[in-house]
Amino acid sequence: LLFVPVVLGASSIYVWARPEVVAADALLQKKALFLNLHFFTARAVFFNTPARRKFLRSAASESRAVLDTVSTLALAHPAVGFELVLDGRQRLLVPADQLREERLAAVWGPDLARTLLPVSYAVGGVLIEGFTQRPADAQPTGRRTQLFVNGRPFRDSFLVRAAEAGYRSAIHPGDRPSLFLNVRVDPAEVDVNVHPAKLEVRFRERLAVE
Repeated sequence: LLFVPVVLGASSIYVWARPEVVAADALLQKKALFLNLHFFTARAVFFNTPARRKFLRSAASESRAVLDTVSTLALAHPAVGFELVLDGRQRLLVPADQLREERLAAVWGPDLARTLLPVSYAVGGVLIEGFTQRPADAQPTGRRTQLFVNGRPFRDSFLVRAAEAGYRSAIHPGDRPSLFLNVRVDPAEVDVNVHPAKLEVRFRERLAVE
């Protein structure tokens, strides 16, 4: 089953995969029962930790964070369909069984997706695959970056800079290319439990990856 964040209040997230359904809406729950599918509901997120509620940011900031999270999940799982509704407004809708290129265009936008080129490079036990932006289309602002390790999203500014170094004289100073890269390594060669929110990883042979 696929679990995703659920937003309280007027916001709701729908995620569906065949034959599993994760629902945060009463109507969708009824549909899940009718189709004999599985569903899960999350309520009272702060029941055991009410003090954390006071650290929430503005509704707009939290909504952007939710959209970023669901968008990342959508990029990681192109075989799964996603729908995100925030305050009654549909913010994301992608069908299941998309190609990676189709999912990128749906989440990042077709204009940006058209500037990306597929890449694949292997050395030793490390395989890097994904998409990088054409040098002529790199801009100082509006860049998007997404890193995965064995399909798991993570953040690493050093790896992003290492990828940018490959452009060197091909782009103007200050330009920042968009990157969508998946690092495939032996799971024993990477520790995914070094960050409380699982946002960072530690490679055993970091220099080989860079």
